[in-house]
Amino acid sequence: MQKLIQGTHQFRSEDFLPLQGLFEHLAKGQNPETLFITCSDSRIDPNMLTRSKPGDLFMGVDYQMYRMGDTIGRVMAIDVANKKIAWQSESPLPLFSGMLVTKGGLLFTGDQRGRFLALDKKSGKELWSFQTGSGINASPITYEIDGKQYVAILSGLGGDPSFYYSAPKGGMLWVFAVDGKVDQGEGYNQQVIETMLPSYEQ
Repeated sequence: MQKLIQGTHQFRSEDFLPLQGLFEHLAKGQNPETLFITCSDSRIDPNMLTRSKPGDLFMGVDYQMYRMGDTIGRVMAIDVANKKIAWQSESPLPLFSGMLVTKGGLLFTGDQRGRFLALDKKSGKELWSFQTGSGINASPITYEIDGKQYVAILSGLGGDPSFYYSAPKGGMLWVFAVDGKVDQGEGYNQQVIETMLPSYEQ
């Protein structure tokens, strides 16, 4: 993890300037205070695989995933200026969902267990969750209609987790009012198939 923090700091101090114009173009309308990273600890360096530049589209990569222990996925907030992890939230499965942070300080994301989550962006505390019934690979979006803010997420297990994780395939768009109240159901059966991923041996 220290390498990630050091690399992020080095990116800001050394690598950013030559590509500053490109990054400014890609970041129009964004003003983040904190770097949030969703990661799956499967020992893959995306840069080595994709050879892509910021903003490029890439797909169709072949690789081997390994089980790294009970905690494979993490959502982390990194304090880049002070080179430290501000907080982290752990998951027993990889996290492929994107993240969305609202002006009000809510961080929305999803996990492969089907939970749509709202975290406090400053502390990482879980404020709310909803069981969608299938794994979440998509990124949440937010929009406003008639002065009311909504957040939406697509739920549906697919990609890598589908071969080592037993859960309904799903395929549902869920939309919630940010200030709404909703109870989640109990009828959901999920299981990690422990023998489907080889353990990583160093």
